Amino acid sequence: MPIYEYQCKKCSHEFEQLIFDRGAPVHCPECGSKRAKKLPSVFARHGGDSDSPQLLPADQVVAAAVPRAAPAAPIE
Repeated sequence: MPIYEYQCKKCSHEFEQLIFDRGAPVHCPECGSKRAKKLPSVFARHGGDSDSPQLLPADQVVAAAVPRAAPAAPIE
């Protein structure tokens, strides 16, 4: 049972939905509209100049998903 990301075509609200049945309509939790488009996954949104999503190599997925810590202050 995957979780998909959607954007409502009526009110532009972005939301996640756990899908039990692929044939069931998706309803916007804000306005109740059944007009929602499935968004590319977070990992597929990164990179490229074209409108089509591009997948990241595995090492870049980990780097993009994990925030970097601030560098430590030098010891004086």
